Amino acid sequence: MFVTDGDSKAIQAVKNAARHLQLGVVVSSPPLAKMTGQINRQPFSRVVVLFDDYGSHEIGVGEELMQQLSEDPRYEIIGALAVASTAHQYDWTHVDVSIDRFGEITQYGVDKEGWTELEVQRIKGDTTSVLDQLSIPLIVGIGDLGKMGRRDDPVFGSEITLKALQFVLEREGIRSEQSGR
Repeated sequence: MFVTDGDSKAIQAVKNAARHLQLGVVVSSPPLAKMTGQINRQPFSRVVVLFDDYGSHEIGVGEELMQQLSEDPRYEIIGALAVASTAHQYDWTHVDVSIDRFGEITQYGVDKEGWTELEVQRIKGDTTSVLDQLSIPLIVGIGDLGKMGRRDDPVFGSEITLKALQFVLEREGIRSEQSGR
């Protein structure tokens, strides 16, 4: 699973949620071989990889690594959390659904604080523009992980991040049943 944020709060939120779901967590870093080595050493079959391009206005290192990893035939990408941003220079990105700051699933995009936007199935985010080019079966829009007015704070259980990761895992299970995997 991909997550398009890698700041310290996002890492804490994902690690907290992953612990409950028995998922491995890797924070991406170049080169690709180093990152895949970290993925392969995880004790779990499902791993969440956090990507960040550290505010780059162009295609950043996070997006490059995301693209490279998605092309690696050893890995199956079951979904992504597209994290919203308030910066004006970022592009809109398609999402299948979003999860708002109250944990509700919506067809609308959300902003950084997790408030529902007016755009249907689109969010504006950092490190998200490459998602539209990848073959990812489910993209979930979400506000800023570990934040959203403390509604996703790791101290309180990172409930929004947990719900988003659970949503991807549940949908992957449904797809597996339908395809006979």
